[in-house]
Amino acid sequence: MHRRALLMGAVVLTAGGWAGLPRAEPEPPDLAALEPLYAVSATPQGLTIRVASKGCTAKADFAFYIDKKPGGDAAIAFGRKSLDICKTGKPGDHADLVFSYAELGVGADTPVAVLNPITQQPAAPVVARHAPRSKR
Repeated sequence: MHRRALLMGAVVLTAGGWAGLPRAEPEPPDLAALEPLYAVSATPQGLTIRVASKGCTAKADFAFYIDKKPGGDAAIAFGRKSLDICKTGKPGDHADLVFSYAELGVGADTPVAVLNPITQQPAAPVVARHAPRSKR
C-alpha cells in the first residue's frame, strides 16, 4: 500500500501539485545557453530582437523569462523553443521579432535589461568568380 501512495504522490507532484498549493516559480535560465542576438532595440511599443534564421524562424519559436526587481527594473532572457531547420535562408539571414511590453508584462517606462549575449551578424558569403581566360 505504501508503494501506491508514493507513486500517486509522485504523479500528483509531476502533474503540477495539489490544487491550492502554490506552484514553484520557473527556474531562471542558464545564461550560457541563451540564444545569441544580433541586435536589440526598444521602441515605445516594445522590444525587437534580431536573431539568426534559416528562413522559418517565427515569434512562436521563442519564449522569454522575466525577472522583475523590487525597484521596478526588469531583466529579460529570450530562448529558442524550436530550432529553425529550414534551408530556404542564406548564411547570415535573420528574423526581427517584436515583443510588446504588454506581452512581456512590463510597462513601457520600465527599465529593461536583456540578458542574452549580443553577437555580430555574419556577413553573407562572398562568391568569387573567375573571369574566363582569354585565348592568345
